[in-house]
Amino acid sequence: MYNHSEFGLWGEKQAQKHLKKNGLKILETNYETKFGEIDVICLQTKAAAKKQAKKFEKAIEKAHGKDRFDLHKKLTQKQFEKADNVLVFVEVKSRSKASANAVEPNEAVDTKKQSKYAGVAKAFAAANEKFAQMPWRFDIVEVVEENGKAQLNHIECAF
Repeated sequence: MYNHSEFGLWGEKQAQKHLKKNGLKILETNYETKFGEIDVICLQTKAAAKKQAKKFEKAIEKAHGKDRFDLHKKLTQKQFEKADNVLVFVEVKSRSKASANAVEPNEAVDTKKQSKYAGVAKAFAAANEKFAQMPWRFDIVEVVEENGKAQLNHIECAF
């Protein structure tokens, strides 16, 4: 299908489509500093957070019923009220179905890489004054290819 580099780029494109679909605004892709590189930097606005909360609430209600949904809704609303203008640093891990069955893609983001991504985030905030005081988080988007199609798993606040 693809060589290693092409496969990684394909996975990043799939992840970017997913992030946009979920209301995140992509600020940078393949952002490089002396500390390393991160695949995608996004901005999550309150509107995007509300959209995510609604999607999450529907899944909770479907899985657990109305009573648990009401309690969980109150908790998630409080969480998302604080989510206005959050920088989201996203690492994309692309794998074939066969290799993903052997090892979870997110397991490739060890503590050494997490430290590297923290350095990239600090450098980005320092270089972009308007983002310097914003809170940030680190997400991982796993992209697993099976029969030419992408299956995505978005892990928010992964580390």
